[in-house]
Amino acid sequence: MNPFDRWTNLCQIAMLAVLSGCAASGPVALRYTVRTASSGELDRAWEASAATLNALGYQVDDRDRRSGVLIAESSEKKTVSASSSARGRSPVRIRRRVELRVKPLSAGVKMFCQVVIQHQTTEAHRWLAFDRTSSDMPGRTPIERDAATTIEQNTVWETVRRDKVAERAILAAILDRMQPPPHERPEAG
Repeated sequence: MNPFDRWTNLCQIAMLAVLSGCAASGPVALRYTVRTASSGELDRAWEASAATLNALGYQVDDRDRRSGVLIAESSEKKTVSASSSARGRSPVRIRRRVELRVKPLSAGVKMFCQVVIQHQTTEAHRWLAFDRTSSDMPGRTPIERDAATTIEQNTVWETVRRDKVAERAILAAILDRMQPPPHERPEAG
């Protein structure tokens, strides 16, 4: 084997080692609020999560117990921001979307929660977003954009920000609900 082949093989092994560390499996803690329940089992955590989200007014859209993911969203609200009302704009539709992950541990469960606030973009906003030039010739015609689709098909929810306060409140409520009833708690002393 000549030295160049050895060098090439060494570089490939080094690249493989570096690239294999880049893909993280599961949720990344920086994008979620994380809590650990040391005294809970997976079934109790799963049931408490769904019941808590329903009690807080979220509608559960999707639940996959095998992967431990539960997705819910709040009912849509129409709000008018101070800046949009000053300019005479119409109300904006806003929703909160919750992604909750429940992972089993050797003793207990680990819960990851992310709540994002999203608003629905309007047709006027989308139309003005395309007009970025001072030319009188349109950059994109309606047939290119969305002439063959309905308004519902063109609805886009844009993420505004994360709601970390709601994340902490949801996880605290789930942990409270996971506590056993008073008659099942072990006696102290």
